[in-house]
Amino acid sequence: MVKNAEITYARDWKYGWSNKLTLNHKILQPQFDFYFLDEQNPLTPPDSTITTTELKFNTRFAYKEKFVSGKFLRASLGSDYPIVNLTYTLGVKGILNSEFNYHRLDLSVYDWFYIGPMGYLSYNFTAGKIFGNLPFLLLHNFPGNETYFFNRYAFNRMNDYEFTADTYASLLLTHHFEGVFFNRIPLLRKLKLREVVTAKVAVGSLSEKNRNANFDTDGNYRNFGDLMDKWDLPDWKIQTPSLSNPYVEVGVGIENILRIFRVDVVWRLTHTDKPASPGIRTGMQLLF
Repeated sequence: MVKNAEITYARDWKYGWSNKLTLNHKILQPQFDFYFLDEQNPLTPPDSTITTTELKFNTRFAYKEKFVSGKFLRASLGSDYPIVNLTYTLGVKGILNSEFNYHRLDLSVYDWFYIGPMGYLSYNFTAGKIFGNLPFLLLHNFPGNETYFFNRYAFNRMNDYEFTADTYASLLLTHHFEGVFFNRIPLLRKLKLREVVTAKVAVGSLSEKNRNANFDTDGNYRNFGDLMDKWDLPDWKIQTPSLSNPYVEVGVGIENILRIFRVDVVWRLTHTDKPASPGIRTGMQLLF
């Protein structure tokens, strides 16, 4: 349950530079009990809402990016060069009942390139740091995916809110073989199927202040309250993938099925002690 309002001013400059300034006000109302104990933010647990007011400044560089434009909207066709996004977020306490002061830096880099006759590789690298003590819902929760549909921007075998960090990085790799192997098999060559493999890694850390602030008064990590019994996960607690024990998943798939469908099988290689989301995913995409 989220109420969100924002005002954004965006400006495109020459050579692929663009800037965006956003004022955002958000009220989160989780449908479960959560606990946050901090001397500077003495909220009474269990808390029912989280209110924030943020000022965001984004700088984006996409050299020679191409667009398809209409009268009011346009769609990016990407760039032959790396696309870099840098965002600074300032959380301000006291504006419109906001409850927290904090700073956040986020960096993302996306690019793709051909590897000779073996198709092309795309990567999406993200990293960031949060300065301040916050409830885990305002920290960085690595994006999970509990559906049966493949999400290229999420970890497809990770559960929602399973991994939390205030210092974090991830790398998403996708290699499209463009039929290098299937084209050698006559029947499959006629179907024009294409092979794809993925690998995704997440690492991070959680400061002791943030870790301690998100315990309840009994010292238990009970961010999901009574839902633990409903989900039959009484020992569930949020984890942080470390450098020594990162979260890793890999997958293989077939794309261009009937021109628009894609099917992937994804394996979770680390943190296998928790129930994982479904491993077979499908999706739709247009490839030219």
